[in-house]
Amino acid sequence: MKFRDLLDLPYNEKNGIIELEAILEVLPNTPLEVVKQVYQDHGRNGEHQKEYGELDIGSLAWEKKRITAADIQPCFMLSRFSEWPYRVSQRLDQFEKMGWRCIDVRENVWRHWEEHQTWVMEPVFVHRGLVGTEEGMHLVEGHTRVGVLRGLLSRSLISASSFHGVWYGA
Repeated sequence: MKFRDLLDLPYNEKNGIIELEAILEVLPNTPLEVVKQVYQDHGRNGEHQKEYGELDIGSLAWEKKRITAADIQPCFMLSRFSEWPYRVSQRLDQFEKMGWRCIDVRENVWRHWEEHQTWVMEPVFVHRGLVGTEEGMHLVEGHTRVGVLRGLLSRSLISASSFHGVWYGA
């Protein structure tokens, strides 16, 4: 099944969200977190279809991994999204004044970072070779989370050797 085939699944006409049950039926071995973050939320998105339409999502093997911040930081992403993580990383300029609150307006998010020094929900990556010709990790979903991580790293608020969970498809 290709990413473009998600367009054929039933969806909510008000918000464009694909029905969860329909995705789980055609992709039963895909982790629920990946289904919700990527396929359900972005499966009908024109930009995602343009970039990932030919990606064979039916053959992806998903694994939840713990990876160092140093290995996550240089991940690839679509060029049109690369400005967002940079802007998010700039939130950490306010750390001295606001503490962990500068990360996000949602208390559960900044409190989780404060207490666990990592994100609440694992971002989603695929092997770079599946969407390009290079080696490495390609970020599909979680640009804000990666931006926060980069900001924390650049200000030495977390260690490059710290571990963070990710979903990784290959």
